[in-house]
Amino acid sequence: MTTLIADEISLLPSINQSYKTLFNSCLNKFLPFTFERFLRVCDRRSGQLIFFIFYYKERQRLSKIIVRAFENKQINIDPFHDFSYFQRRYANCIRATNKFKMLLFHHSFLLDKYSENSNIKKLKSGITIWSNKIENNLIQINLQLPEKTHQEGELLLVCSYNLITIFSMTFTICTGHHLSVPYETVLYVGGVQGEKNSKDKIRNFAKHNNEISPVALLVLATQALRVVFKLDIIVGISLKHHIVYDKIQGVENNIKSYDHLWESCGGTIIDNKFFILPISTKELPITCKNRTRARRRRHRKYEIKNEMLTTLQALF
Repeated sequence: MTTLIADEISLLPSINQSYKTLFNSCLNKFLPFTFERFLRVCDRRSGQLIFFIFYYKERQRLSKIIVRAFENKQINIDPFHDFSYFQRRYANCIRATNKFKMLLFHHSFLLDKYSENSNIKKLKSGITIWSNKIENNLIQINLQLPEKTHQEGELLLVCSYNLITIFSMTFTICTGHHLSVPYETVLYVGGVQGEKNSKDKIRNFAKHNNEISPVALLVLATQALRVVFKLDIIVGISLKHHIVYDKIQGVENNIKSYDHLWESCGGTIIDNKFFILPISTKELPITCKNRTRARRRRHRKYEIKNEMLTTLQALF
């Protein structure tokens, strides 16, 4: 292309070979960078433009749904800010059109089923779905709207110890089609986070909670929510496709610890992207020496899940 341009220019009597060489070198030096960058910008903007044109009616519907969601206090961060479904949201492996549809489905689902439910309007401040007080130590699981982790999902489960957050799990209600998994309705977990410098708190938490960890309680809470919302399955994101995967330090250790959570719940990975979790946590045979303690812990998990179910069914 650059040679062709230079050859055409050389037809002009006022331009000699030296100018022709200089022109070629300038094009070869600057054109690849600027043109490739231009193409990337055009590709991104044209993709958005095409999306706006072909999904015009869907965008109008989503706009109305979001307005209703704000009025119903089931959302507190505007998803149209910087058109986040074009940016990092839910997972790196989900297409922008599916992110858009997930956002639409989640809020439509809650509005269709619970628009008249006054408890939905309490999500901003948080709804306690389970609590226990042991030796003056308060343990709670709250369901609320996410603030810091809103790009990972639309709802947040928070595990707190003496009113201090130590673990959280962000999730979205969507269809299996949005994630390319063979289920109709899904509770999709887009993020699991432990608070910084909380190892001692987590240790004390487990000590006062029959050796049941905070993240184990959050998994029980998702299982109870799946039953109450009448969803088919729970799906968890693998770390490699998490929205902040490229920013995580010590990646290998994080992969092992993060994905191990889903594997420990009996999850099976699909396409190296998502973990499909069983309806109830698979319990391994008890082989340890402290069998009585293990049985007691397992029985307590069963009781906690039933307590969560009772509370959620009363709420929703």
